[in-house]
Amino acid sequence: MVKPTTTRAARKTVRPAQAVNAKPALTLRPQIGTYVTLDFWPELAERAFLSAYGIAFTLMQSEWWPAAELARLQLERADKLLRFARDSVPFYRERLADAVAGERLDFERFAHIPILTRAEVQAAGAALRAPKLPERHGPAHDVHTSGSSGEPVSVASTRLAHLTNAAATLRGHQWFRRSLAGSNVTIQVPKHAADRFRTASWAPGSSGRSLIYNNRVPVEGLHRWLLADDPDYLQCHPSILRELIHRSASLGRRPGRLCEVRTMGEVLEPGLRALCRREWGIPVRDNYSCEELGTLALQCPEHDHMHVQSERAIVEIVDDDGRPCRPGELGRVVVTGLFNYATPLIRYELGDRAIAGEACPCGRGLPVIQRLVGRERHAARLPDGGRVFPTLDFEPLLLGGGVRQYQVAQTDVEDIEVRLVASRRLSTEEETGIAERLRRNLGHPFRVGFAYVDAIARGAGGKFQLFRSELEAEGGSEADADA
Repeated sequence: MVKPTTTRAARKTVRPAQAVNAKPALTLRPQIGTYVTLDFWPELAERAFLSAYGIAFTLMQSEWWPAAELARLQLERADKLLRFARDSVPFYRERLADAVAGERLDFERFAHIPILTRAEVQAAGAALRAPKLPERHGPAHDVHTSGSSGEPVSVASTRLAHLTNAAATLRGHQWFRRSLAGSNVTIQVPKHAADRFRTASWAPGSSGRSLIYNNRVPVEGLHRWLLADDPDYLQCHPSILRELIHRSASLGRRPGRLCEVRTMGEVLEPGLRALCRREWGIPVRDNYSCEELGTLALQCPEHDHMHVQSERAIVEIVDDDGRPCRPGELGRVVVTGLFNYATPLIRYELGDRAIAGEACPCGRGLPVIQRLVGRERHAARLPDGGRVFPTLDFEPLLLGGGVRQYQVAQTDVEDIEVRLVASRRLSTEEETGIAERLRRNLGHPFRVGFAYVDAIARGAGGKFQLFRSELEAEGGSEADADA
């Protein structure tokens, strides 16, 4: 492993956490030879938490390495991944032959590896999975996602990949001095029968109350719960945050203890940051992740742009010809997970677009994403005038039906159309199952129709709307109005 220089690391210190109560978030110092104290709470005695904290400690050091040192570390890890994939994963046997032919990997040869598309992942199936994992990587588990492109895929991930993801998340909590003893509400795609329920923790080692709200619940209900639970932290999609803020403004009531919002899954527009500051008096912190690979980038603690979590992933921003974008240029996001050996995703195109950034003035060597582009989420309009953010949770049905891409559109106040790019028509039973889930998640008996198309076009700027409301007003964006 590449080691940091003492002089580089020693220039930076980490201040004590600004705790919501008396307990600190995580006390780490990025100097060589120091150690992390892990005896804050009894829960940290569990091996998984100790492992995540141990990895987080190394990240708190390596973030200050020069960019060239971090790049060398990435190549070292990528070389091991590529050699394993060539030898163990049928899909990569020929694909990686040139990249790992004897010589040590460099970025020039890495950039010649063909970009992996979601369609290829769909078609490869089991050929993209390793039959046996290296020691201490497992066990493996399945991950299903449609991402921002609407093309459902199924991959496997590992315990080691999960731990590195948890460690990157812990680093983010330390950057913003979050207290792991604080309470947290996350509004997300439902993974539980209840619409509102408690979980054991919201971060490795957290002792504060943790609540999950299902995002299919209308905003009125979400806001009512948020006022009642009064958490220290909130995590949700930007589109839901905007609705919650407008609801607060109309009622003249806002969460009293809330000190920060973390956003995920969609583009965070500058106007929404300003709106949250103006109405709630608190900051919004953004992150970039995907189900297949976990956390890819976190907002810098000193600026609004994001830092790539480059110790665990290579994130490339390339133009339409596959060439690296210069700072300020818009390009396609291509990622490589460095720790998931169960389904190696090597130069995998997510379907998002982003603007490459300059080196950060904060001094961290982590690469910068200036801005993400291409994720947008509409709300469905109910006949009574209410709005609900739809849950699209039927990926397993689509995967079984040969669907390559899909989009759900509200075409009228009572009508929903499911648009499918598929190798065959779904059976009546499959269509009925999807329609029933949509009606349940939307909370209204919409008429649901199915349209089979050759392609689904992206919107302006390369955006893809997984749920599209064709009832939305024409004109400028809400983000512009909020600024």
